[in-house]
Amino acid sequence: MITKIYIKGQIGSTESQKGFELQDLVSQIEASKGVSTGYHIYINSQGGSVRVGKLIADYVSGLENCVTIADGLCASIATEIHLARPFSQRKILAGTNYFIHCPLIEGFDGNADELSEAANYIKGVEKNMVQMYHIATGLDKQQLQA
Repeated sequence: MITKIYIKGQIGSTESQKGFELQDLVSQIEASKGVSTGYHIYINSQGGSVRVGKLIADYVSGLENCVTIADGLCASIATEIHLARPFSQRKILAGTNYFIHCPLIEGFDGNADELSEAANYIKGVEKNMVQMYHIATGLDKQQLQA
């Protein structure tokens, strides 16, 4: 039996909103052990926390007999979860909006040194994401940055 798992809405929680966390995925995988022959992970998400999304993507990449399916909206860090599987083990359903962008820091303030440090951090995140998209899609890095 294939276990269906749904990643919906925001990736990671904020103070005001509960989002999908790594533990939500792990709990569903653990609950299906012994009865599941594989996993179909449906992703309908606008993205959210880069940190949480990368943790989920790393976990998904290590699952056996797993397919990721972009369903409706797959945006921002949710795309990294989708792309965590090899090409033959990922699907995009018709009508799905797929959206990538340069990473953002929302609600951040600070002095000049803190802002410079944040800018350097986000540049590193962007470099890593471009590399991931390049490997996952085969697209040229300059095309992806555009």
